[in-house]
Amino acid sequence: MNYSYDGFLVKQRKESDIEFVSFIANAKEVYEWSHADKITIDKGGIQRDLVDTRWKKITKFFESNPNNIIPNSVIIACDEEIKHKFTLDDISSTNLTLKKISFNKDVRENTFIIDGQHRLKGISEVEENIQIVVTLFLGLSKLERAFQFITINN
Repeated sequence: MNYSYDGFLVKQRKESDIEFVSFIANAKEVYEWSHADKITIDKGGIQRDLVDTRWKKITKFFESNPNNIIPNSVIIACDEEIKHKFTLDDISSTNLTLKKISFNKDVRENTFIIDGQHRLKGISEVEENIQIVVTLFLGLSKLERAFQFITINN
């Protein structure tokens, strides 16, 4: 299956090599092409295990009232080895960095959820197709993914 989304390419710091794309996507789709990162730093992992009670509470939250929302983005990164599988095409002639990002499902094994795995799983289980904000880092090393996880969660 091929995926394509319109989003903004962001290079937050001029001197940095790190870029990310922010876009809107269906939570069920995102759950198909990404998974939780299991980078080990010491005896534990940096990513929390997916806990059924946590994601089921999120599903219940969404199903209990149509006004219940969670606006936080899910943060995902593809590793350096597959960065070439993501294409970015210009879709705007202005100075905005509006891009169409395209890729196929075979990126899943190398595309990792850095933050939001419980939100993503819980929202993807709701019967309704719910749109979420995705921040996708392009080509992060394991060390950089671990650093981003620690920075976001501490």
